[in-house]
Amino acid sequence: MKFSFVKPKPRLGFPMWARAACRQLVFGLLLCLVRAAAAQVSTEPILRIEAGAHLSLVTRVSSDSQGRWIVSASEDKTARLWDAATGRLLTVFRPPVGPEGVGAIYAAALSPDGRQVALGGNAGFDGRTHSLYLFERASGRLPPKSTLSGLEAPVTQVAWSKDSQLLAVGLRQSGLRVFQRNLGFIGSDPEYNEAIYGADFAADGRLATCSLDGSIRLYRIDRKGLQRTARKQMPGKPYSLAFSPDGSMLAVGYQDSGRIDVLDAATLTPRHTTPPLSEGNLGRVAWSSDGRILYGGGTARARDRFAVFAFADSGRAAAREITGFSNIVTSLVAWRDGVLVGSAEPSWASFDAAGSRRLYARQQTADYRDADDKFMLSEDAARVAFPLAPGGNMLLFDLAKGDVRPYGPEAKLESPRQPSWMGGGPSNWKNSSAPKIGSRQLELRPGEVSRSMAISADKQRFVLGTEWYLRAYAVDGNPLWEQRTPAAVWATNLSSDGRWVVAGLGDGTIRWYRTRDGREQLALFVHIDGKRWIIWSPSGYYDTSLEGEDLVGWHLNRGPNIASDFFSVGRFRDRFYRPEIIQSILRTG
Repeated sequence: MKFSFVKPKPRLGFPMWARAACRQLVFGLLLCLVRAAAAQVSTEPILRIEAGAHLSLVTRVSSDSQGRWIVSASEDKTARLWDAATGRLLTVFRPPVGPEGVGAIYAAALSPDGRQVALGGNAGFDGRTHSLYLFERASGRLPPKSTLSGLEAPVTQVAWSKDSQLLAVGLRQSGLRVFQRNLGFIGSDPEYNEAIYGADFAADGRLATCSLDGSIRLYRIDRKGLQRTARKQMPGKPYSLAFSPDGSMLAVGYQDSGRIDVLDAATLTPRHTTPPLSEGNLGRVAWSSDGRILYGGGTARARDRFAVFAFADSGRAAAREITGFSNIVTSLVAWRDGVLVGSAEPSWASFDAAGSRRLYARQQTADYRDADDKFMLSEDAARVAFPLAPGGNMLLFDLAKGDVRPYGPEAKLESPRQPSWMGGGPSNWKNSSAPKIGSRQLELRPGEVSRSMAISADKQRFVLGTEWYLRAYAVDGNPLWEQRTPAAVWATNLSSDGRWVVAGLGDGTIRWYRTRDGREQLALFVHIDGKRWIIWSPSGYYDTSLEGEDLVGWHLNRGPNIASDFFSVGRFRDRFYRPEIIQSILRTG
């Protein structure tokens, strides 16, 4: 059976722009209704690490127009406010958080006037809708009516207009939304086929966005709302963009290219392209305050570091490396006469016009990437040795003695048992999405990457550490259990007595899991200074070094539209400081 459809003619006296305005009005009313029915969040206390810096990759950095403050955001579910003169941490913004990735912050922007901090990400407490939060910069509070709930997808980008009156919100799906700073609805464009990671306002109020669907879009905002004025399909996957300070040029960085295209900001016609790099991408772009230098960074490398490059003559000159990081560059933004850089180390740094580093907020957690045979265990898993950084000195944690000290070979610990190159055991497991046992591929989730592996002493099972899970398998590859982890499992080992799987995670923790069922029993955090440490059980009992109690605390959600509280475990020392319980857990399992 065939059906035919006839497009109705517009009614007289009801022009196209008016119908669009009505649709936008209805959308705004629906958002208000959904906001009133926001999903409830759990108010059970959650144990979280607080080391004074981010625990996971920095997703965004931002500053006000005068460069007085710096905001950084992270997948660790916090955003942080820093003094741009001293680098001192001023405030930790804590939206509500949930299990697994719920609460991760993907997008953040400080308003140019410095009054508000817009935060968004994965706030899917009901599994369907997400939220945008507007925190007060000065107080760190989330005032009433400053949460916009009901967004159809995670927020991947936010951008303020230069006068701080408008806020553009890019979504992973469902396109673009624009709001007033009081969250009054202005307009939307749902015609996107992929996530929006780039958005920027020009000084005259024009808005530009880019999406992984390959398109650059230009908008104006007037009494009719949000009006798209141009669209251009680009040769690749645009990831970020930035207007030049005078608004005449638009720089575009790509997820899949080592070049930056510079377009005419009015017509989107090409002007010039930076000299291309042979490897990696320049997915993040920013201009200097005078428009003479174009900055780019991403996965492109120089001297075995992930580099930030400066292109003089507005992007026409050859690349000049100004700095490098041990992990990818995740964010670039203009700051004073230089640039701010966010990295997946996790860290951020600021640079002046000459490329000299002014501030550096380095990671405060151990880095277990590629620890491999240096992640060592005693037979009963009561002692563990590890490097604080790749290639760094080894430390030994001794649970019985309650101390951390330099590791020496007299400790007689064992490295992870792994298959030889001649065969036997898993193969293709290192940084792979297709690990195998023999010819059989081990099933992982879409996008999941295997990072570490160890075989039991009796060779009857093995464990695989991945980006999201710790997984145990029988020797034939049949799955035994899986345990969701709070960060990537970069290192793992099994105790010779067969009772414990111990894993080094991307959040800087070392965690003990029961071999028989994968249940987590203990977590250890050693500060990057190699002196302070704390070890705790899921129920909150802990043992600690001097001054280690402030490294862990209780996160308490207050509701879907209220900033969360945080209390260090030291406030409850009388109840939870129980070294004897911690040691008994390892003995009894």
